[in-house]
Amino acid sequence: MKGQTSEELAVLRREFSELAGLQTAGCITYSLCKRADELYIAAQENGLPARKCAFPGQDAAQAELLLRYLYENAVSPQQINDVIRDLYPGLR
Repeated sequence: MKGQTSEELAVLRREFSELAGLQTAGCITYSLCKRADELYIAAQENGLPARKCAFPGQDAAQAELLLRYLYENAVSPQQINDVIRDLYPGLR
């Protein structure tokens, strides 16, 4: 995924508030991007480097549903690769 320009097709931001003793404030940004003929999903938490995972196939509508799933379930960036592989077993 290096060396080529990518286009963001959709972006969702999940904000978390400070809850004393339970969680710190933060944000996860989920992005659906396209580079050349490849779709991929990126998730970035609190400004740390984004975690990226290629989406199988070229179905942008299906990829957007997956993006919304990750957002609505607040999947951590560290888990996106595992979650996508569980949902799409043929993905290498």
